[in-house]
Amino acid sequence: GRLAAAGLDSSVRLWQSSGTDHRRWETTGVLSGHAGALSALAWSPSGRSLLTGSDDRTARIWQASRGDPLRWDVVAVLRGHEDGVRAVAWAPDSKQVLTGSADANAAIWRPLYQTAGWSLVEKLSKHTGPVQAVSWASNGVRIVTAGDDGLFIWQAIQVEGGDQSWSAVFSVGREFGGMLAASWSPDGASVATAGVDAIVRVWGCSAEDEVSWETLASLEGHHGAIGSLAWSPDGCRLLSGGIDLTARIWDVQC
Repeated sequence: GRLAAAGLDSSVRLWQSSGTDHRRWETTGVLSGHAGALSALAWSPSGRSLLTGSDDRTARIWQASRGDPLRWDVVAVLRGHEDGVRAVAWAPDSKQVLTGSADANAAIWRPLYQTAGWSLVEKLSKHTGPVQAVSWASNGVRIVTAGDDGLFIWQAIQVEGGDQSWSAVFSVGREFGGMLAASWSPDGASVATAGVDAIVRVWGCSAEDEVSWETLASLEGHHGAIGSLAWSPDGCRLLSGGIDLTARIWDVQC
């Protein structure tokens, strides 16, 4: 197994488990280059790349060096946000990334052959406050962005030339408080959100039009803001972590 962690010291640390014994971990590298605290990181679905977001207003993509697999190099620096990058996510095909920023924008990036590097291809600009969480559904055609002002669910639209654009099809305002975490279920059919009101909510599409969403479950038990969410691979359980110093596992109907 492999683990990455980041924080206020502007660096990422990598750990590797010792064979099959997941109780023992060894530090294998420190990734330096950001000029501010790191707020987010995500492994690509392929496992070959690591995406990081920082208060220095950039996101970076890292890959292991071909000559030395223990050394990781920056292969792209994503510049375009006007404030710190609070959240990052990969597209399911590992060919695009999504960032959310305190500048109230989310952004989609992908490699463009004409520029020989990663470029900003679309800004998602519906939010009026910091974007704290982003997640890309496994079907590739849905995105969720969540923050201090609520959440937006975005649907991919095919445009002329075979390219892709994004349209906000559902939103929730401040009535549930600021949202700090969001995560699509493995099948992409529902999305979990959580935040300052200490409640985990699971949202699902209530009609075939894919624009009518409703709350499927409200999970209460934390005693403070919830900052992280993760689904089990089978989508039957949901893990949440809060400032009440607890992590909770919830059974979700499969």
